[in-house]
Amino acid sequence: FRTILDRFPTLSMIHLAGHTYQNSRGQVLLRFVDSNMTFVRFSNFISNYSFHCSFLNCCSTSEFVSDSYLLNSEHYILHRGKVSSTVAYDFAQNFYTVISSGGVLDHAWNLAVLNCNENPLNYLRSPILRR
Repeated sequence: FRTILDRFPTLSMIHLAGHTYQNSRGQVLLRFVDSNMTFVRFSNFISNYSFHCSFLNCCSTSEFVSDSYLLNSEHYILHRGKVSSTVAYDFAQNFYTVISSGGVLDHAWNLAVLNCNENPLNYLRSPILRR
């Protein structure tokens, strides 16, 4: 994870797809191939970066962030509770269809929500900031 941040020092968006893990104390951690990462450690890794959007597309990323929302981002997209791989993939695909064609975050979010088959919808987004 740190290697990617170091290699691309100016990212406008960060997207994490993968898994989380809940330890014996109930703390939600990001699960990587070689380690599990706490929110504090994740925050330290991204502390020198500023993102337009942080999209943490894994189970329980809302719980991982623990209502801190210190993602160095103007906007964030998180998921509350478990999310199936199919829902996560489809949501991201719809979201990035708009973004990759030059669309704005509001439209990308709206398309992803409109086409999401998760019921109830457990994706969360930061408040819409109008400029």
